[in-house]
Amino acid sequence: MRSAVLLDRTRRWFIRSLFNLSGLILVYAILDFVLTWLRVQELVRSALADRIIIISPVRLMGDSMILLVAAIALKIGARWGLLTSFVGGCLILYRGLEKLFDMAVIENLPVWSVATFRSWRTIGHGNWDFPRLLVAALIVIYVLVTALRRIRASTGERGEESAPIRSDG
Repeated sequence: MRSAVLLDRTRRWFIRSLFNLSGLILVYAILDFVLTWLRVQELVRSALADRIIIISPVRLMGDSMILLVAAIALKIGARWGLLTSFVGGCLILYRGLEKLFDMAVIENLPVWSVATFRSWRTIGHGNWDFPRLLVAALIVIYVLVTALRRIRASTGERGEESAPIRSDG
């Protein structure tokens, strides 16, 4: 009987920690990392078959690694974790916009046009980058909302403690 209660409690903890927003972001980050790893492995394998030298396959996985670190830090939820996930999310957004701007310059197109997004999707691996950018934006929004809630809660508690005591005399 005791083991059934412990198993039920463990199952509820696992479901509760996995199926909240930070848990879903972590699951996506792990999935993105594994899929990117497999894609890079295939690229390296074909490059070795064609005798092309790839300087560092790790550079091709940079955004996935940053997303994974940001998701783990977000799941931890400490102050340094929120700061790390915020910086990681902003870095992914910056690198994604940089790729979009580079694609616009290469194709000689306006930056925010549909043609630029199409060429980014077909040439610049935008089909892999776009979901990653959405998750990075979601991380940044989640961190900002969490930080604002914590600030509001801490100032509300201090405001009640530091209120002067009125005497009716």
